[in-house]
Amino acid sequence: MIKRLFSYIREIYICSFNRGVRVSRKSSVLGSELHDYAHVGDYAFIYESVLGVYTSIGRNSVVRNATLGRFCSVSWGVTIGATPHRYDLPSTHAFHYIKSFGFVDKDTRISLPTKVGNDVWVGANAVIMPGLSVGDGAVIGAGAVVTKDVPPYAIVAGVPAKVIKFRFSDEEIAKLLELEWWHWDNRKLQENINLFRSPMDLDAFSKIKDI
Repeated sequence: MIKRLFSYIREIYICSFNRGVRVSRKSSVLGSELHDYAHVGDYAFIYESVLGVYTSIGRNSVVRNATLGRFCSVSWGVTIGATPHRYDLPSTHAFHYIKSFGFVDKDTRISLPTKVGNDVWVGANAVIMPGLSVGDGAVIGAGAVVTKDVPPYAIVAGVPAKVIKFRFSDEEIAKLLELEWWHWDNRKLQENINLFRSPMDLDAFSKIKDI
């Protein structure tokens, strides 16, 4: 557990940090778990969430009650897992379920966990609504508002977000999901680094040993 880490970091409470984690100035990380080499940018807010190995969160982003896999790239101004407000009740305000307003004795906040897979890229100012699942390898376009689950390796964009296309063929996607390269150790990643520097080559990936 870490409490009040450095003076230039606003808040870090009851968190689990692993090696190589970086939290930039004026960010808040509360009740969260940050795995190896996770990075939180300036003025970000991470609350009751998990960031996987090498996952980065851009400045001014908010991640709430969400689990992000490994090697995710989240740009600036992104919101993942915002607290929903019910619009089927007489009021959308939170006074009747948040005790700090003085009307009720305990919080009964709506809390829906959000799951983001591995190797997901989220563009600037995108919003992923709570309770959704974003598949491995997906791309969320800048400014998109995601209101439905996103399939693996889909590219979605727009308001509300829709699938524009898939990054690879069905065969290529199946192979990548089988490989789960994001679980390789660092040595194996280094030995196969050229695979990630060229366009997708199914033959090259198919020749990898000891999967």
